[in-house]
Amino acid sequence: MRVKSAYILFLVAATLPVLEVYASEITMQATKTSLASADEEFQVNLSLTVNNADNKTYYLRGVFEQTGSENYCGYTWNGRNWFSGPYSSNDGWKSFLPVTVISSTWSGELKARINTSDSGCRVSGNYFFKIQRFTESGSASFDTQNELNLSIIIPTVTPTPEPTVKPTHTPSSTQTPYPNPTSTPKSYPSQVNPSSTIYLINTKPYSSLLSKQAEADPNTASSSPTSVLGIQSEETSQPGPVTDESKPSYKPLIISFSLIGLGLASLSAGMLMKNRQKTYDENHA
Repeated sequence: MRVKSAYILFLVAATLPVLEVYASEITMQATKTSLASADEEFQVNLSLTVNNADNKTYYLRGVFEQTGSENYCGYTWNGRNWFSGPYSSNDGWKSFLPVTVISSTWSGELKARINTSDSGCRVSGNYFFKIQRFTESGSASFDTQNELNLSIIIPTVTPTPEPTVKPTHTPSSTQTPYPNPTSTPKSYPSQVNPSSTIYLINTKPYSSLLSKQAEADPNTASSSPTSVLGIQSEETSQPGPVTDESKPSYKPLIISFSLIGLGLASLSAGMLMKNRQKTYDENHA
């Protein structure tokens, strides 16, 4: 019984190193040893060896690790888009590159890119690149592999300070007083326009009145007949300013109406005397 137990333990001890060495292994090759920018792709050719059944699917993630750090970061191209996470829940790990093992191996190409939004990949320097493998259930492991060393230049983004806007003093609007308008006196003709239309009343009584007025006031002899009668002519020009010399004289008109009234009074008195004489003669006939 003891011999049998010892034989079993020997078989187990002899098998463990073989399982540990040949369980899974990754071999990588790359043509680049440096990346000039954060947007540059890093492409590797790799071979995965897994001691497992055929048609087994795994999910590979390419990660960058800065020297002296334990933070992993990076995007992996899964054939449709770039993916970095989240991957720890809701089958997020299945969004990495899927590979299927045939005869315990898979060979192909993997593309990765650094993720500067991650705190572990924001500065330039030396980085290690390696592959993380996920099973269907989400179990993750770093298989035995040859890590790649490369230099990555990440531009430092200097924040641009916001410009200081100085308040601009806008002077209050000053009203410009309007200049006092200078009145320009209009010049009017002082004499009667010869082309004015003069209306004359060509009757005997007025002619006699004019003769009598001329005898009474010689100054009016040179005046226009229309001025004596108080008839104004139609002027086409604007009236001029009223001066002492151009003021109409009402004296000849008053004299004219006085003479007319005197004549009418004399005529009435004569007719009244004639009627009385006729009445007297009829009464004493």
